[in-house]
Amino acid sequence: MKKAGATNDIVSEKSGRRKSGNASTGNKTSQGARTKQPPGSSMCSRAFQTDEDDPGHPYFNYVDHSLENDDEPLVFLVPPSRVATFPVKLHVILSRKDFSHVICWMPHGRSWRLVDPVEFEMTIIPTYFGHASLSSFMRQANGWGFKRITKGKDKNSYYNEHFLRGLPHLCKKIPKPGSIKSKPEKTDVFREPDFAEISKNRPLPLEIDPTDVYAASLETIGKCILKDGPKARMPIICTDAATASKRNETASSLPVSSSDVKT
Repeated sequence: MKKAGATNDIVSEKSGRRKSGNASTGNKTSQGARTKQPPGSSMCSRAFQTDEDDPGHPYFNYVDHSLENDDEPLVFLVPPSRVATFPVKLHVILSRKDFSHVICWMPHGRSWRLVDPVEFEMTIIPTYFGHASLSSFMRQANGWGFKRITKGKDKNSYYNEHFLRGLPHLCKKIPKPGSIKSKPEKTDVFREPDFAEISKNRPLPLEIDPTDVYAASLETIGKCILKDGPKARMPIICTDAATASKRNETASSLPVSSSDVKT
C-alpha cells in the first residue's frame, strides 16, 4: 500500500509539474504576442494623421529656392561648344506653349506632368533627346534628381527643388548625375510637399519674363537643337545672345560723357 501511495505521489508531482510548465509556456506566448497599437502610436501615426496636422506641412523636407537670385549671371545655361543638359532641354520644352497638350507645368509651376506620354515618346523625345524610349527619359529624370508626387492633385507629376517655372537660372545648380550631391535621398510618401499651399505665400511667375536674358537664351538653345539635332553643340553666336543683350542694357544705363556728345 505504501508503494502504491508513493507511486501516486510521484504521478501527482509529475502532473503538477506538467501543468505548471504549460502555464509558464502560456505566459511567455501571451507576453511575446504582438498587440495592435493605438492610432496615436509611432507605427500608426502616419497612417492616421493627415498632412495638414503634420507640423512640417506644407514644406516637409522640401526647400524653396524661388527667392534666390542668379549668383553667377555670367555663367551660361549652356557654355559655348557644349551640349545642353537634361534640365535645360526640359526648360526649353516646357517654355513652348504648343507642347502644352503633351507636357506642361502644374498650375503652381513647381512640378511638371506628362499629359500625353505616347505623343511625348513619339515626337518630343526623339527631337530633343535622340532616342524614342519613355523609360530611358524617366531614368534620366531620376538621375537628375527629379522626384515623383504619388498622391493628391499633383499625383504623377515630377519636381526638383531647383527646377521652377520662370526661373531657369536655378537649374545651373542641379548637380550632374554621378556626382556625390546628385545621390537621391529616400523619399517619404507620407510627407510630400504641398505645392499649392506653398505657392499661396511664394507664387511663381506664370512664364519667364520676355525681357529676361534667359528667355532669349532658351529660345536660341531651342533653335540650335531643332537645327542641328539633340547633340547640337552651342555656338558662340547662340549662347552669346543673352550676354549681348545684357551688355547693351548695361551700356545704355551708363552716363554719357561730354566727349561723346556731338556738337
